[in-house]
Amino acid sequence: MSSKNVAVIGAGPSGLVTTRWMKTEGHKVKTYEASSDVGGLWRYTDDPKAHSSAYTNLKTNTTKHDTQFSEFPMPKEFPNNPHNTQVLSYLEKFTDHFHLRDNIQFNTKVVQVSPVSKNTKDGEEGEEDGWIVVVEKEGKKESHHFDAVAVCNGRTWNPVHIPVEGQESFEGEQIHSHNYRKPTIADGKRVLIRGVGISGYDILSDICLHSSAKELIICTRRNKLIMKGTQSLVPGGPPITMKPRLIRLSGLSATFEDETESEVDLIIHCTGYKYGFPFLDEGVVEIEENPSRVSLYQHVFPPDTKNIAFIGLISTMGSIHPIAEAQGKWFAKVLAGLVNLPSTDEMNNAVDKWKQGLKQYNVVYRPLEVNQWAYIHKIEHTIETHATALTNESADNHAPKNKKQDGDDDDISASDEKPPSVK
Repeated sequence: MSSKNVAVIGAGPSGLVTTRWMKTEGHKVKTYEASSDVGGLWRYTDDPKAHSSAYTNLKTNTTKHDTQFSEFPMPKEFPNNPHNTQVLSYLEKFTDHFHLRDNIQFNTKVVQVSPVSKNTKDGEEGEEDGWIVVVEKEGKKESHHFDAVAVCNGRTWNPVHIPVEGQESFEGEQIHSHNYRKPTIADGKRVLIRGVGISGYDILSDICLHSSAKELIICTRRNKLIMKGTQSLVPGGPPITMKPRLIRLSGLSATFEDETESEVDLIIHCTGYKYGFPFLDEGVVEIEENPSRVSLYQHVFPPDTKNIAFIGLISTMGSIHPIAEAQGKWFAKVLAGLVNLPSTDEMNNAVDKWKQGLKQYNVVYRPLEVNQWAYIHKIEHTIETHATALTNESADNHAPKNKKQDGDDDDISASDEKPPSVK
């Protein structure tokens, strides 16, 4: 089995579980986290400019069974949909249980990641030989060499701003959903929620339940009709009106595609996020816009570069946590020599097929979305079918055993599909 020197970028859920699996497979790991502690998205802060997009009343929209990692169940006393403070507590205990803090360097920002190439005899670039990772802490920069890099910097930190005519002259308040923190921002105001994706629905519910907003308007550019006329979600709650796409702003007036107008005091732009790796050298990975997507084999590996992986980027109707665990485990086993990746041509063909499918079915919203358990099963099948001869010799020593712990329930999934065991 091969042991590698691995850099993990980010100590949110994806980075933590990837660090755990790198250690499990015998790699030397250094995890860099820009903030002062673990948690990523789930570490709430009042600062609207923070990396995290969590708001004060945020809960999981997936069950605790579908959100937990293998071998470390969420406490039995947690509600079915834990609050962000409970998820953070779970991640902190996960970190301590697997002794991950020794591997994490906090308050350290990764500023550059560059591939290092071996030189052939005649001076031409040859096979890649690791990465130079430049980090900054307390104003000082350092460079380190790693055999491999796991990118776990999240996907809900880089807001998409879709301009609208007259936006700069709007006399009310505007924020992106990324900067939304407390529902009291809506008290006494006529609020326009622009977009009805996951963030839009969540913030709509939060304002209805926990604020004294005067009126709520929802608008969407894709003509989703989620309600007719003016209604209220809760007794005594603010009236809610559905509108089509926002086309113009002037003063406090918002004009919609059907040429109706409404007076609003606050606009919350729930226009989504785009992928970004500001530290990564250009050309390492292909990022496309409109819609934002990253071209990766199985949404993890750049076909032409096999010693870097992107963990936790995809969208799912389930939880990202078990998916990130499956991806991190896969990468750890590849680096250990226990699993082979397909050839570059095979991976490129798979990416091309995925792109053709997006084009054929005109997928413009959440192009990296997958079914949680079906995707995990697919990764496990890939691991099994591409296992090396080393796998059978070392599986018993490196695959965790599925031991039930205190607080674990008999039903490990609330979904209709049976979740796979994470070996």
